[in-house]
Amino acid sequence: MKLNTPSIVHGFDLLRSAVFLAIMIFHFSWALFAYDPYPRPDLTPNWLTQPAYYYAQMLTLGGHVILCLSSLLFGLRLRPFAERMRTWLGLLAAWLAFAGFLHLREGGSFHLAWDVYPLVALGWSSSYLLIFRSRRAAFITLCFSLLLLSQSFWEWPLFTKLPLYGQEVLVGRCPEDYADWPVLPWIGLVWASVAVGYLLRFVKDFSLRARELPLWLGVVLVFCHYYEPHYYIDLGDAFACALFRRSLAVRGAQLALLALILRIALIPEVQGALQRRAFIRWLSTLACNRRFYLAYFIHYMLIFCFFALQEFFVLYGAQWFYALALGSLPFLTEITTRVVGKHPLSLFALFLRRK
Repeated sequence: MKLNTPSIVHGFDLLRSAVFLAIMIFHFSWALFAYDPYPRPDLTPNWLTQPAYYYAQMLTLGGHVILCLSSLLFGLRLRPFAERMRTWLGLLAAWLAFAGFLHLREGGSFHLAWDVYPLVALGWSSSYLLIFRSRRAAFITLCFSLLLLSQSFWEWPLFTKLPLYGQEVLVGRCPEDYADWPVLPWIGLVWASVAVGYLLRFVKDFSLRARELPLWLGVVLVFCHYYEPHYYIDLGDAFACALFRRSLAVRGAQLALLALILRIALIPEVQGALQRRAFIRWLSTLACNRRFYLAYFIHYMLIFCFFALQEFFVLYGAQWFYALALGSLPFLTEITTRVVGKHPLSLFALFLRRK
């Protein structure tokens, strides 16, 4: 069917670019100096690192934004399951690569840590069974998903009796901080976003209506009330438990604000205004927007390279190194994504020739 949404939603690209930068900053912090006894640059003022961490603090919901946005677009452009085979294989490869990186960083026995990659694969693949190209099924899925998101499953005694890995996958383990993207309740965010994306296929006019204004004004006021617990969150190893186990009120305020931002991006006047800006059009051409999943994977591999340099040259606490590495990370991610995206086997072939 012919979609009523534009092929490129510049508001989505602007949002994705902003939060991806915050995600890079957090992952950089986590990989290089989140553990004691290494010094933390976010505790030592630096001309580059300090503003970067203030920026990341303001967008601690970045992962949720990306998950919601990606799942919404998945539902909007729903394709047959078999045509997504590269997606499923890519998510599996990224999960294994992330687990390998975690193993090299922490040492010890290999642990297949649960993270966003298997959650996305599970949520997207199961959405075919829930929605099966029916508006009624999509609406029921949306309602059920919102119910899931309203529950604090980690407080249920049932889940405390599970084996440790079962707890990690389903509700997360705290305070050990094995709590990144547990299935419950966050598969609800995937399903809800896919359902909304599918329902948007049938919307003919995205203009903002007057009756919506009181609702969105209320969302802004509620979020302003809960802004402090949103901002004041440690970017270190307590991050996952603090982020994924927030109270229902804070969780609801954040997700409602996310819905408002996505709604604004779909307003035709906003889309037209962004389209007229050369900078926004350029932003939409970046590889991190056109090939986001590849860029996301590559930025992790580049951070691993910086981590290896830190280990090899003993650069713990070297402010110049953190500033140089963090400052170059977005540019290196973009350049590498463009090269690998156009020539996906180029780096592997180069490696073979050198061997």
